[in-house]
Amino acid sequence: MEKEKIEELKALIPSEYVRNYVSESGWTFTDLQKAVLLVNGNLTLKEQHSRLQVLQENTSDQDLRKRIARYLNKEELKFQAFKENKDKAYIYILMVQEEDIPYSSILPTEYFFELDQAYECGRETNLPFMVKKYLVEAPGITSQYDPEPTFLEFNKDGEAVYFHGSLWNDDEESEDFRDFFEIPNPFEQGDIVKRIEEDEYGIVVTSRKEWKESLERDKNLEKQHPEAGMGYIGITITVEFLNDDGTFSHAHVNPLCLERYQPKEDRLNGRPMDKLLICASRLHQGEGSLDELYFRTMDYREAKAQIEQESR
Repeated sequence: MEKEKIEELKALIPSEYVRNYVSESGWTFTDLQKAVLLVNGNLTLKEQHSRLQVLQENTSDQDLRKRIARYLNKEELKFQAFKENKDKAYIYILMVQEEDIPYSSILPTEYFFELDQAYECGRETNLPFMVKKYLVEAPGITSQYDPEPTFLEFNKDGEAVYFHGSLWNDDEESEDFRDFFEIPNPFEQGDIVKRIEEDEYGIVVTSRKEWKESLERDKNLEKQHPEAGMGYIGITITVEFLNDDGTFSHAHVNPLCLERYQPKEDRLNGRPMDKLLICASRLHQGEGSLDELYFRTMDYREAKAQIEQESR
């Protein structure tokens, strides 16, 4: 495969396992589907916009060219509105993600009247951070501003990775690129997986049969009631992720954001986590026993407790 094609596939699909499946199966994407994957992927905003511009220039789909142009133009207008604060009707709240917890659970670090100052302070931490723009009391001018909080998320390198912006009194339809289409899913029920760039491991619950049935239902729903469909964001499979206490919690995850995990099946020297995952996988495949799951769970909890005790 040409180097340019390989790089494009990496931009479209974060999972190496799914990329390999796409290459081996000959799976192809339309230009519209590529645009949807770029907008909803995990690229930095700079790379996302750059690749969308290239796609806009090279596609023969005239409607898609217009859609990309509208999307990029709207994003630029939203950013300029986010940066504007000449009347100081807003404050910029800096929130630093020191641990792997959601921003909703993080207390503000500092407050600013200028976006650049908030960014520079966040950049100095060398940690992921968010800058949220929040409306404060401003008698006489408050009604001129959109009261909905907007925010920018940055990675530890200071690169913008997610933007939730808005425009005051914007009546134009949003160009969100959430079009529904079938995506590659090489996973089967019982597969052991790992979230992309996260230390979260789990077992796939959705079978290939259920996946196909779900796709057909969603396709029909999109045709009959486009406004009611979930679109691209609703394309998920169910995964039961392992918790610290040895239990499992289910989540709905896009297959493109999962890697296949291959634990070493060593009954004597294998890690308690791997042994527990293998046991749970076998149960989902109709093998193994609940007794074995119980003992593997106890071993896992004991290993976790020992690690916590040693770290004190």
